[in-house]
Amino acid sequence: MTRARILADYVAGGTSASEFDVLDGLTSTTAELNYVDGVTSNVQTQLDNKPSMNMIINGGMEVWQRSTDITASDGSNEGYNSIDRWYFNFNSSCPGTLDIDKSTDAPSGFGSSMRLKCNATGTPAGSSTDFVMASISLEAQDLQRLCYGSADAKVTTLSWYMKSVNFTTPISVSIETFDGTREFYHVNVSPTTSWARYSITIPKSTSATISNDTGAGLLIGFVLSGSTDGSLAEANDSSAWSTTQKTYRTNQTNFFASTSNELYITGLQFELGSSATPFEHRTYADELRRCQRYYEKSASDGGSIAYATGTMSKSTQGTVFTNAFFNEPKRATPTVNVYSQVGVENEAKFDNWGVGNTGIIANFGASWISKRKVTFFCTNATTTHQPWNLVFIDWKATAEM
Repeated sequence: MTRARILADYVAGGTSASEFDVLDGLTSTTAELNYVDGVTSNVQTQLDNKPSMNMIINGGMEVWQRSTDITASDGSNEGYNSIDRWYFNFNSSCPGTLDIDKSTDAPSGFGSSMRLKCNATGTPAGSSTDFVMASISLEAQDLQRLCYGSADAKVTTLSWYMKSVNFTTPISVSIETFDGTREFYHVNVSPTTSWARYSITIPKSTSATISNDTGAGLLIGFVLSGSTDGSLAEANDSSAWSTTQKTYRTNQTNFFASTSNELYITGLQFELGSSATPFEHRTYADELRRCQRYYEKSASDGGSIAYATGTMSKSTQGTVFTNAFFNEPKRATPTVNVYSQVGVENEAKFDNWGVGNTGIIANFGASWISKRKVTFFCTNATTTHQPWNLVFIDWKATAEM
């Protein structure tokens, strides 16, 4: 039975509110059904949102193509280096060292979480722009449903699950737009030592710009430390979007004050409406495909194979080329890095059909790169090889925002 049929039956008295809710996956409240009287409600919001209600990619913290366990600090493993879609920034060389791990400690219904642990202590400088943030950026063309910059702008809700170890004082959640005149919004939250779901309602912006393109449209970040008397701090939570950059509150505490501090996050969801709905679970294959729009690597570092499709002359001036087709078209023309099986960049090994890896092809790089494929090419293979040899390489394609 369709939702429309169920709703019509309910209005006619043939279906109870609880029956409607069970079929629709919601709780039984009048507020969720009152849109039959022309009032916006959670039911209408769910109907508007689906499919892909959740605008966050990898919100269940499942996909970690680069590494499931790294240590980051200023100038070391910053940026995109661990969990897919997440960026780590030690702004203005903010001190502190952070362990970033994939954890199986997760709330009921989830298989994994992102674990953040203070590895080495550090204190932001006073009256500075020091802060440490873990953030995720959303592609602008996927945010057109927000209708920002118009009278039709929508209210949104951000929700997530979180727990802590030895750290129950405030952190800030910071939200920023990228296009046109940037706008900023932030609120404080305090984690507890047990898993709990948190949510914040974000007001609409009739003035912000989100371009309809493949660039970054919105940033959502968790601030772990910051200079509380610096220019990016303010005394209160935001009550509306502002064009003055304020990233966190003055009561922001320092996660890097103790190496006993840990923070776990999962189930991040960003959706239309003024209240959080149940987390939208996707399959691992679906999340991986979405992540590969921004980053993809060959089958396994140190073990992938690319077969030569071009001429491999016996001469020391041989020409070698081979192609790789991406599993998912990239957001933009990617940067492609090529590695040998032992991790040497711009190098490949070739194999004489079972005899073994019999030589090295140096100066082996990526050429003719598109959003869908890359050709690896070398016109000066300085090692003797045969036309039937196989070429072994690893590659990584990056098209992050």
